[in-house]
Amino acid sequence: RVATAHEGGAHALAYAPSGERLYTGGADRAVRVWEAGSGAAAGVLAGCMGTVLGLAVSGDGSSVLAASADKSLRLWDTGSGRLRHSLTGHMDRVVGCALHPGDAMAAASGGQDRCVKVWDLTKGLCKKSVLVASNVTCVAYSPDGAMVLSGHLDGALRLWDPRTGNSAGEMAGLHGAAVAGVVVEPTTGEAFTLGRDGCVKRVDIRVTGGGGGSETLATYSAPGFRVGLNACRPAAAPGGGMVAAGGADGTVCTWDVRSGRVAHRTAKGHAGAVAAVEWSPAGGPFASVDKTGSLILWGD
Repeated sequence: RVATAHEGGAHALAYAPSGERLYTGGADRAVRVWEAGSGAAAGVLAGCMGTVLGLAVSGDGSSVLAASADKSLRLWDTGSGRLRHSLTGHMDRVVGCALHPGDAMAAASGGQDRCVKVWDLTKGLCKKSVLVASNVTCVAYSPDGAMVLSGHLDGALRLWDPRTGNSAGEMAGLHGAAVAGVVVEPTTGEAFTLGRDGCVKRVDIRVTGGGGGSETLATYSAPGFRVGLNACRPAAAPGGGMVAAGGADGTVCTWDVRSGRVAHRTAKGHAGAVAAVEWSPAGGPFASVDKTGSLILWGD
């Protein structure tokens, strides 16, 4: 099922934890709500004054957080659609955001101002701000919320303690080009990064963040697979058995995590470079959005 989600391009995608709804964000400054089963439009969350570049949904499904090119983030209540907070403090485009897996009132963000910020969503205030060595492209939390991961234009993955703002580890040169996206699989505790070098890396962040050195567990690639955008979110299937990433040619490639083999490559459903892929937490197929503004809900 294909829908035109955003005029001017779609950049962000996130499922509700139930898998029943998904949220997309794009150049029209809107966060749009969709019924995952039918692909029908189910509402709009308004308030952003710039392109929506990142999305996150709380673990209880009660709130949605958006990162925007207007240098701010916005938090909505999903039940009422009410805008709860506008979070300001970044000095440039906010390109990524993440919600704490165990605390819906804690969040992290990354911006082109080379800052990683940690937020208290109860008060709508920034708790920590860390100036980093390279532009941030994406952020994520570890499964226990004890670390924030940030991907960077210089190809590094950096880890931070959100309570202190101190470094908890770094994988310099993880990719030969920008880290375009990062996703953490909650059951395995492993992170998957996607680089502009066309590779997906599987990383043991428990080793990296524990002071025991960096460990890349596997690298996944495919003939002719290229990443078309500096920000391109990969997806891990529930349970961590599969990983998916979207390409510059509009296809989505999936790999078997343990064997490293390409499991499937979609037909060219997208007319432009894929910007984000997200697996349904309900165990169904994945969805993807592209820079032309299309949302595709792929069949099983």
